[in-house]
Amino acid sequence: MQHWIDRSGIAQRPMHKLGLSAEEIAERKREALTWGLETAAIREIVQAYRRARNSGDGELGRPLGEVEVAARVLIDWAIEHHRDWFYEFER
Repeated sequence: MQHWIDRSGIAQRPMHKLGLSAEEIAERKREALTWGLETAAIREIVQAYRRARNSGDGELGRPLGEVEVAARVLIDWAIEHHRDWFYEFER
């Protein structure tokens, strides 16, 4: 297969961009975190996540695109910076 790829030149053909670049992903995460902190939405999102987790559902729910990405960014930030919000009863 590699011989055919090399011989055909197919790898040199221009290709459309697939998905977001690492820089675009990082920028979206920064925007989500900024929004969450500036609007205090992080508090409500973290509380909803904790309630769901305490009731046995640790998932965010069905994928909602950008909404789910923003929620995950905020939850991950809170876990990293305020672990006690989630694990206050664990030693």
